[in-house]
Amino acid sequence: MLNISNLVTSRQTFRVELTRKPTINEGQNIRRQVEYVKAYDKAEAKAIALAMQQNKAFRVSSLKEIK
Repeated sequence: MLNISNLVTSRQTFRVELTRKPTINEGQNIRRQVEYVKAYDKAEAKAIALAMQQNKAFRVSSLKEIK
């Protein structure tokens, strides 16, 4: 696979939807969060969103590019 991510000069904005990781408490399980991040590709956007301190208990459920 050809990696051309280093050739892209501008970052796109991604909408990352996060859902709470499974726990025993059902009230906590339904929590959702949305983050908007700027990245060169989807993999980097996912990594940035998960690296944020407030998102440690969440996992990515959806990732969309905003135009």
